Amino acid sequence: MKKLSKPMAMLLTLILLAMPPLAAFAEDMRPPVLIAEPEVMGTTGPNGEDPTWYDQIVLTEEEVEAVRAMNLSAAIEGSNESEWVTAQFNGFRDAAEALNITIAAETTCEVDPSRQKENMETFLALDVDAVISQAQEVDMAAASYDALVENGVGLIFTSNVPTGYTAGEEYISCVTDELYSSGALAADLLAEEMGGEGQVIAIVSSAVSYVVNTRDNAFLETMETKYPDIEVVAVGGFEAITDAGTTASGLLTRYPEATGIYVSYASPANDVLEVIRGLGRSDIKLITLDLDVVIALDMIEGGNTIGIIADMPYTIGYVQGMLIGYHALGKEAPAFIASPSFTVTMDNIEDAWLQGNGEELPEQLQEALNSLSLIHI
Repeated sequence: MKKLSKPMAMLLTLILLAMPPLAAFAEDMRPPVLIAEPEVMGTTGPNGEDPTWYDQIVLTEEEVEAVRAMNLSAAIEGSNESEWVTAQFNGFRDAAEALNITIAAETTCEVDPSRQKENMETFLALDVDAVISQAQEVDMAAASYDALVENGVGLIFTSNVPTGYTAGEEYISCVTDELYSSGALAADLLAEEMGGEGQVIAIVSSAVSYVVNTRDNAFLETMETKYPDIEVVAVGGFEAITDAGTTASGLLTRYPEATGIYVSYASPANDVLEVIRGLGRSDIKLITLDLDVVIALDMIEGGNTIGIIADMPYTIGYVQGMLIGYHALGKEAPAFIASPSFTVTMDNIEDAWLQGNGEELPEQLQEALNSLSLIHI
């Protein structure tokens, strides 16, 4: 029998792991993609909790059947409309199907605290058993969730937790990626592509957001401590996603010698990329976080994007679905659950998309890759 090449074997393994679950399990239920825990994790929880690696979340066959018999319902809110949130929702849907959890509502808040409060009021009216959400403006967020807590709704957070909330009391658990590593990896890749010298602009979130603030700070700290010949000449903040482009335009005008730009995550990076193109700055190297079609296409086509730091939103959503089972069973859940972050370049974009988003590369990106391959034949 002909052996598969190592890359093809890895791809086949990821495809099999990412397949949607069956309605019932013949064995224990585990996260769909399993990656070994790193020796050192630089991320701690919002309240200083030590992280638990995501592969420790397991429901036995008997527990799965018990949860299925409960006929639970849940609602999920994403931070904004994006590939990341779509993948998270897909992972949650697959876990919900396996556990016979009815999804009463799916929506986004577009990083707007007021809209989030309205969404939580809607979820409360739906009388769901559990809610998955990412708290916005964490110092004020408790007011959006308090009514759910008072009514016994299980809360599972994505990365951000309302200030004053404690795991096991107001909420079940918080699931995220290895946040500090994400920012550090972004700094490493940008520094490598810049040859270890030059000027950089950082476009970061101004909101009080544990997930984004941690990643942004990790990028800045890594640049300062590891790369003395790279100067971060400006750190510009954005409140709304649509403000990022304006911030970038002003800073690029003020610091024309800058040839590197870091953006907190992919949605605002789209606006920043438009500004860079409009200025005709093909010399600028852009790095951001989270898989996104527009950003990935720019990278494939040899544009400004030199790489993406990604995590595993499909698996995060899947694990969050499993945690609803923990809550229903009265099974103690870890307070803070971390999952992998990794660097995405042209060399691994196909495998990375499957590993992170739980699906094959979108057709538009696959066609771009295929065209590139033909050019180099």
